[in-house]
Amino acid sequence: MSLNMTAGGGEARDNSSGSSGTDQKLLIYMVLSLATVAECVLAGHLTLTSHELRRRRATLISICLVFTIGILSSLSLVYVVVLLTVPGATYRSPAGCRVRVAQRYLSVVSCFTLACLSLDRYLAICWPLRYQDLLTKTRCHLLCGACWVLPALLLLLPCIPVLGTMCEKSRTEECLLVAYVVAYTLGAFATFVLYVLVALEFRQNIYSCNSASAQATGDAHSREVAVVRHRTAKSALTVLMLYTVLSLPHTLLPVVARIHKGSIPKEVQEIGYLVHRFHLLLFLPMYAGTNAFFLASLSAWGKLLWRRCICWGAAFREIARNDSHDPHAHQHTQDDLL
Repeated sequence: MSLNMTAGGGEARDNSSGSSGTDQKLLIYMVLSLATVAECVLAGHLTLTSHELRRRRATLISICLVFTIGILSSLSLVYVVVLLTVPGATYRSPAGCRVRVAQRYLSVVSCFTLACLSLDRYLAICWPLRYQDLLTKTRCHLLCGACWVLPALLLLLPCIPVLGTMCEKSRTEECLLVAYVVAYTLGAFATFVLYVLVALEFRQNIYSCNSASAQATGDAHSREVAVVRHRTAKSALTVLMLYTVLSLPHTLLPVVARIHKGSIPKEVQEIGYLVHRFHLLLFLPMYAGTNAFFLASLSAWGKLLWRRCICWGAAFREIARNDSHDPHAHQHTQDDLL
């Protein structure tokens, strides 16, 4: 989130003329954060209550990703509410700087966790016979721990000389911005490389299945491999699009703006942060589209919720009908429902 809000005299007069535009930006961030929090709550509930999902070892990594995005969105939601409701609260303040540092840290954690999910997909597809041995429950816990520890090291180690005065000037240090760009790009690059390796593995399988002997006995297998290869290639292109178009600009634009002052308008930087939040909002549709068990749990939950809404609606209509005919029948109707 990048909002030009200061408490200085001249700047305050400038901001007063555009306060409505600033409020609209805050409201957009609040809506996106609230929707993302709701998605994370739903995803966590379905994942923890689904027997099939709880059996899978990679579910621990999925829960870690849901938890990370949920904390990031909740922090953004609370901070936006504070900016909108608390008099004197400004974005350009030491507290705002600390919030930005926490947001960047959680963003890198989510990026690394997504890379771990890509690693799980790579091992499950390219090493199916050794998958259970390669990705044990202990290693899943280690991967989740590494997703939280490594970002802290990558972000804090370059900032040790200025760690004590990082937020005194209410401005993010350039060393932290550079470290954030490097860490986030590494996570995105690792995710895309793993998807490319999966696509190359399927390409080799397709070539091996094109021989005469394979065509005589493995037509069904070839078709199945072709379908999975197509889905994997589609997922790789989607991941590339999400990172390159929606996510990576929010890491590069602030650094370029610091190096070449005035080269990038503030509106463009704000759009980059806004698009990144929209990228987080797409987490649940992407997760549901690539996980058949989660999609089945989501469909079952939606059908159950629909049936309950229909039953509640029918009960309320019955009560209203009885009240319209006999005002004294309301108590009997409640007893019947109980």
